[in-house]
Amino acid sequence: MLGRKISGTGVLLSAAAGMDRGRSGERLHAALAGLQELHFLRDKQSAMVHWALTLNREDTKTSKHENVSTEELRMEATLTLLKQQLVRHLINHFE
Repeated sequence: MLGRKISGTGVLLSAAAGMDRGRSGERLHAALAGLQELHFLRDKQSAMVHWALTLNREDTKTSKHENVSTEELRMEATLTLLKQQLVRHLINHFE
């Protein structure tokens, strides 16, 4: 009888070990899926940051060009005013 109990216990232990292995396998698969999702999210975040930095660089270049254009317009306006003042001065001088 003891032999039967031991072999029955062995079957139970074997079944329990099989269930533990199954659960361990499920946990490993879940952990792997979680790691893959984290890797995907990291890549997605990296791409978004790269895009934002590229966009910021383009905005900076555009604003520099806008500043140059604004500066040129300001200088042209100043030059026009100086020409007008010169013409008035010359007209007043020769009258």
